[in-house]
Amino acid sequence: MAHIDPRPPADLALESNLSPRQTDCLALLKAGHKSKTIARELGISFNTVNQHIKAIFRRLGVDTRAEAVAKAMRLDLI
Repeated sequence: MAHIDPRPPADLALESNLSPRQTDCLALLKAGHKSKTIARELGISFNTVNQHIKAIFRRLGVDTRAEAVAKAMRLDLI
C-alpha cells in the first residue's frame, strides 16, 4: 500500500525548491515584467517563460502571478 502524506498538497509543494531559472522569472514578475520581457531579459523563449511560470504556480499552489509573487515573498524565495 502506498504511503499517503497527511499534509495538504500546498504544504508538499512548498518543499519543492524552485529552480534558479524559476527564481529569476519570479524576480522579474515581482518587478512587473510581462512574459515577453522576461524571455528577452533571460535569453529564453516566450514559451519557456510560460512553462516556468506554470511550474511556479504548481509548486507554490497558486493561480495568479500576483499570488505567486506574494507567496514567494512571504517564503523569502525572492
